[in-house]
Amino acid sequence: WKGNRIKMKEFKHEFSGEEEKKLEDFYKKHKHPKLTFPTAGGRFVYTFNPTGIGTYVYVKCILCEKEEDITDVKWW
Repeated sequence: WKGNRIKMKEFKHEFSGEEEKKLEDFYKKHKHPKLTFPTAGGRFVYTFNPTGIGTYVYVKCILCEKEEDITDVKWW
């Protein structure tokens, strides 16, 4: 890859009100009070998949590995 650098575009996503609500509901379902898992940055992984018309947003709990699509497509 010497000399062939991939230029990445800056990406920014602002959660809509509906996405924030879905995210809070996901957090509440995944508190796992009886489980402990040391993490440096939190218990959740966020995946953003930008398309030509909008961005799919997924959140995953690293403790139970459940993932949920919290995308608010009504703004597309």
